Amino acid sequence: MIEIHTWTDNFMKVLERTFGSRVWFAGLQGSRGRGEASENSDIDLVVILDTLSPEDIRRYDEMLDSLPDRELICGFLSGKEELLNWEPSDLFQFYYDTKPLKGCLDELLPLLDKAAVERAVKIGACNIYHGCVHNMLYEKNEEILKSLYKSAVFVIQASCFKNTGTYVKKHRDLAEQVGGNAEKIIRISAELKRGNKVNFKEMSEILFQWAKGLINEGTFEQGYEKLEKNIIDVVKEQQSKLGYRKEKIRLYYPRNSLKHFFSNVSEESWMKRLLEEFPAFVRTRLGKIEISSAGGRFCFLIPEEGAEYVHSMIQEKEFIVDLVRTVGRHGCIISEIRELFSRYSDHVHFQEMENDEFDYLLRYGKTV
Repeated sequence: MIEIHTWTDNFMKVLERTFGSRVWFAGLQGSRGRGEASENSDIDLVVILDTLSPEDIRRYDEMLDSLPDRELICGFLSGKEELLNWEPSDLFQFYYDTKPLKGCLDELLPLLDKAAVERAVKIGACNIYHGCVHNMLYEKNEEILKSLYKSAVFVIQASCFKNTGTYVKKHRDLAEQVGGNAEKIIRISAELKRGNKVNFKEMSEILFQWAKGLINEGTFEQGYEKLEKNIIDVVKEQQSKLGYRKEKIRLYYPRNSLKHFFSNVSEESWMKRLLEEFPAFVRTRLGKIEISSAGGRFCFLIPEEGAEYVHSMIQEKEFIVDLVRTVGRHGCIISEIRELFSRYSDHVHFQEMENDEFDYLLRYGKTV
């Protein structure tokens, strides 16, 4: 087994002897950099020179030939100017997955804005979708499938960063942060790396469904946000009425109710697939939500940390808190409720109902 610290120390001595002060940056990527390497893992090196010429490429190649374990060495060689003008969506993974051996990549940070991260996710998902479909139809090659799974994990890292603002470097930690097909892909990728048997059909279908969902994610993000807000509001109301207890909470939604959040989804099977990624979307706020379904009804099991998160958001002067206190007081009359609504909005709609079920309709917000 390669002792990577000793190996990279020797590599840096040879590199600086070859290029001297021209080395602007050197680093280690991949499983060796993350501390998750197996015996045959690549040694994924990054070297950035002040400038790069064809002669420099030849000299670097000769230098690598002089090193032990040459067959495992791979990586990235570039000039500094080219790197600083690189496509920003490619630089996201490059920056966060590189362990510095010399120098610093912080000059790249201004390029890594929200748009760059979103492009990294979108472009990565589109490439994997195309590659997966092409492989299922034509090559039907297990090595291509393994490579696609490896790339997919990097896209999951970018997607997780987009949703949480945190880059999770170690793959085993990443699997704990995400859910649905994303978690399956990370675990399958680790199994393939260990040499486990390839189930081409099943693994291709999982990868395809994940990439498809990620490509369409922007279509459903607003639905995720609306559903999360509704869950928080329901839990707030429950805690305002019954008091706060740090315990798991079960909320039930009929499929027809969920359609209000995702207007383009009606079939239960598609709703299940869509909701597979919802736990990852809310993980940093509501904890690891579990979703199950039966008979057209979906159960959302919110863990204790989710209940605690909602409780921490409740303000003393908040509409739902004031409403529960007002209507729960003996002798409350409709004029008091109307006055309460008016304190929270200049656009209160009040209507007497002509049915046997309700006396009044009262809401605030601009009417359409």
